[in-house]
Amino acid sequence: MKLSSPVSISPKRLLKRAEKLLDRFAVRFPEASDRNDPDAIHDTRVRSRRLQQLFNAIFSKPRTDKQRKLIRILRKVRRQLGQCRSMDVSLDLIAEMLEATADPSTREAWEQFRTHLRAEREKTFRRARKKLSSYKITKFVALSHRCLGRARVELESRDNYAVLETNLQQARQRWNESLARAKENRTPDRLHALRIAAKRLRYRSELLADFGDSSAKSLVKSLKNLQQALGRWHDRHVLFRSVADFVGRPDFLLDHPAIARSLLNEIEREGNEEIAVVEEIMKSADKISGTLGSTTRSSSEGNLRRSEVLSHPRFAQPRS
Repeated sequence: MKLSSPVSISPKRLLKRAEKLLDRFAVRFPEASDRNDPDAIHDTRVRSRRLQQLFNAIFSKPRTDKQRKLIRILRKVRRQLGQCRSMDVSLDLIAEMLEATADPSTREAWEQFRTHLRAEREKTFRRARKKLSSYKITKFVALSHRCLGRARVELESRDNYAVLETNLQQARQRWNESLARAKENRTPDRLHALRIAAKRLRYRSELLADFGDSSAKSLVKSLKNLQQALGRWHDRHVLFRSVADFVGRPDFLLDHPAIARSLLNEIEREGNEEIAVVEEIMKSADKISGTLGSTTRSSSEGNLRRSEVLSHPRFAQPRS
């Protein structure tokens, strides 16, 4: 992939972008940790990821202890909120399942599982909130300001565009490696790794796109579509894995065989459809890989048509 002609990225522009992302994260974090708001939890995780990608670009290796601390906190915040986010998405999918079926036994089965999942979600959030309470957002913001201010000297002496482009190419290499492994064996773990690689590549592309790189902008559009498709697949995989754990409890199988049977039938039905879903994902990933491998295409040639990846009904809802 050949990016557009280098754009000028002054230290002022880079630091201004960092301040903006920092402010966005700082506003949303208390709402996620204190108010138990599913949207805030999702936004906090996304904003922490974007801020971390920019910190990675600004703070060159070897990093100071304080710089590493900032990145470590962002990673831990995301990890602590991750299970809550997965459960929130599963609850949304259960609502879809209930809306899609009129069968009384199937509806009862999903209602039973939803009640169980809601209770587990509350326990999970209480644990997460306790751990997140040790992170004081005001201190995090103050430390971020100090580290960013001290990084200005180094930013003035380097080619910031080249740094962002190098980071993008590193993410591209990891993406290609993940895609090759997923094509070799389409296991859930390898598809999940491809999803993570696509996410990292997208966020690094967004950094260059934010500073005016037109080719990076076209790549972001393609990756966003693929990430939505992979995310949708992953959400359903997590849901049905949770269902399997739920019905697999010895007491539940003995006491509620009909409900267990209904849920297992749902898993089998969805599993039969998953083959076609994964096939569409891999076709889309191959097209993006072709775009990344080109050194002469214009920014418009590698785009996927928006409807192409999301045409399957399983991907009807967008993800960010």
